Amino acid sequence: MKNIRLFKDTFIYGLGDIGAKLVGFLLIPIYTRYLSSDDYGDYSLWLTYQSIFAAFLSLQLVEGVYRYLLDEKYNKSKIINASFIMITIPILIFLTLAFFISNGKYLIIGLYFAFYVYIQFFKQVVRGLKKINLFSISSVIAVLTSSLISIYYVITLNSGYIGIIYGSICGYILTTIFIVIKIRNDISLSFYRIPYSLFKKLLLFSIPLIPSALSWWVMSLSDRLLIDYYVGKAPLGIYSIALSISGVILLFNSMFQKAWQTSAIENYNDVNNEKNYNEVFDFILRGFLIVISLFTLLIKPLSFIVLGKEFFEAWIYAPILSIAFMFQLFGSFIGTYYWSSKKIKGELYTSILAALINIVLNFLLIPFFGLMGASIATVLAYFALWLIRVYSLRKSILLSINYKLLFTCLLAIVSIHLLNIVTLEISNFYKYIIISLIELYVLYINRNIIIKLYLTIKKRISSISE
Repeated sequence: MKNIRLFKDTFIYGLGDIGAKLVGFLLIPIYTRYLSSDDYGDYSLWLTYQSIFAAFLSLQLVEGVYRYLLDEKYNKSKIINASFIMITIPILIFLTLAFFISNGKYLIIGLYFAFYVYIQFFKQVVRGLKKINLFSISSVIAVLTSSLISIYYVITLNSGYIGIIYGSICGYILTTIFIVIKIRNDISLSFYRIPYSLFKKLLLFSIPLIPSALSWWVMSLSDRLLIDYYVGKAPLGIYSIALSISGVILLFNSMFQKAWQTSAIENYNDVNNEKNYNEVFDFILRGFLIVISLFTLLIKPLSFIVLGKEFFEAWIYAPILSIAFMFQLFGSFIGTYYWSSKKIKGELYTSILAALINIVLNFLLIPFFGLMGASIATVLAYFALWLIRVYSLRKSILLSINYKLLFTCLLAIVSIHLLNIVTLEISNFYKYIIISLIELYVLYINRNIIIKLYLTIKKRISSISE
């Protein structure tokens, strides 16, 4: 029953994420034709700065409010009010400084970061209130409005990547207003009668997440900065597109992780908690190996259609990065136990260690191997993060890992990718026969999960029709 609920929630989150990612994916042909690779490289750096500014401005309370809203012993209105007050204070200070220090020149930047924090905050409130349908709808609205306005600026006004920033601000504002209107009966924003102890609890949970967010930011930024320094702005744009098209894996990552966080927190005290972790992990292990193998199989022909000539090379790095995102999910999956137990320092320490590994590998690999070095460094860093967390939590959650299946499928995926890259002394016909056989092998050894997924979907459809 728990896993059926998990599947249902994943599906609902998925509808919103698929809609949002689909819009973003459709924008890639536009951006790769109207923006230069240098412009896209600048935009990529902007996005990395976004996450760290948001972490400090929000004090990571956008994460804390979600965790405490799922705890039934706390009053939900007081949780929301306390968190809203604590994120509004630094935002007002930031906007005031942006206005007076620069005579209003950088106010637009301040508004961008402020409304990015607010939309993340209210989306997490929606999750905490278990209104996942609204969460999914708001995700689509945010991306759709931001994208339409961005297209106007980029194509009509020829404003470059700054037009995307303007579009994003408008999308964030409109979506925030939409969410507040929809949940106005569930919340009552008030600045009175909030106990000091609640402020303290929220901060004690959220503040350690700032260095953790900084670590994720370092992992995201270090490769971009070193690519910019050693290889150049244009290759950085290509690498950014590779990250964008491999975002299809992040889509599955995101939609599952949202549902899993709620499930893991709610069932933390269940006697079968460890068994549930292992059952779910086996499902996502096999599921992601199938998804990545199919992604690797199709990415080259799809890139012919989607990408402009200047960015076509990005297809080479996307499958490597998709493997990195798979290990990122594995690390986030087991790391949910830190959230469930509220022992959030474990997430902090493991994230910092993974970030240090990533920095060292980037310095070692990027100067010699360029974009491929950055891709491999990202894979190894996320793989290390996952193994470190599995080891650190072994006394709480003993995760059973089918390493034979994992590495067999990874070898098959790498083989498919190499056959697509390397020109061999065989005809394309025989090459594609070999690639197809390898793909069928991956599907065959994971056939149980395909059958189980099919039967679950069939059962759900039958229950709805009745």
